[in-house]
Amino acid sequence: MKTKPPWTREELRQAYFRERNELDLALQKLPGFSFFQKLEELEASYSIFVSATGDLLESIHRFRFLEQQGTLYDRHSRAIVQDSVTSVRRGIFSACSAAKAFVEHTGQIAGSLSNYHEEKSRFVQSELHEFIHGLRNYSVHCAIAVADWRVHRDFEKQEKQVSFLISKKQLLRYKSWHPLAKQLIDKADESLDIEAVFVEYAKKVADFHRWLRHRIIVSGGDEYQQYLSYKNAIAGFSTYSSISLILSGLTPEAKANSEMYLDRFLTNEEISVVLSLPAKSRERVDKIISILDLHEVCDERLRAKLYELFNVKDV
Repeated sequence: MKTKPPWTREELRQAYFRERNELDLALQKLPGFSFFQKLEELEASYSIFVSATGDLLESIHRFRFLEQQGTLYDRHSRAIVQDSVTSVRRGIFSACSAAKAFVEHTGQIAGSLSNYHEEKSRFVQSELHEFIHGLRNYSVHCAIAVADWRVHRDFEKQEKQVSFLISKKQLLRYKSWHPLAKQLIDKADESLDIEAVFVEYAKKVADFHRWLRHRIIVSGGDEYQQYLSYKNAIAGFSTYSSISLILSGLTPEAKANSEMYLDRFLTNEEISVVLSLPAKSRERVDKIISILDLHEVCDERLRAKLYELFNVKDV
């Protein structure tokens, strides 16, 4: 880029097509880029935690389904049952590790962000948090946390519930529990319900993640907004080029049956909205454009091509 920001949309467009590498480097030097990068790193770490926790809970639900189907005790199901139990135990290890990593990552991401240390202290100084992190240390330094399944039957209500439990006796083999984690263990009767523990902890992580994400956005202010405006403009140029390329390469068959391909770009609900409008009309095509054109790049030339593709008669 030969000029310094602020840049006009036309300057960005010319740079996109003539000097893309220089444009990318110029964007990364903007103050707002650091806030964008922080948010990307935050979302990456959080998504790993969500995925790991989701895998754990899904493993428990799959096992519960086996019991509901009545095949849990069948001889030919032994391998499936053992695999499901191993999946839960692996899920505990992965979810605890992801939780530990997420908290460590937020410290690097937040840097000197105002109020971070106070908010983090409120988050980590709890029985539940210290238990999750202690369980990770237990699994790494002592032994794999072995969660065994139990079926609890309520004969009065004629209900039964499958749970995965970790016994207090097993947990207390580890002598390095944080006092807050030890309090949580001591409160349990004989064991802790893994599903209940991780469901509750996931809610607290989500709250902390939401707070931190908002603080980064607020701290970025006008600098972050400026960076996003440039980034979205560039994404628009890319979208325009892609659509133009697709339209130029359509086969006669595809052009004749353009609406047959709507499911590649729209959800079922969006398709329903589109099809509720008159066929081969401006209204129908304009609705498709309004749904897909997030970057507002559809000019009159491109709109005319789309009218032609969808056989609009009142152009």
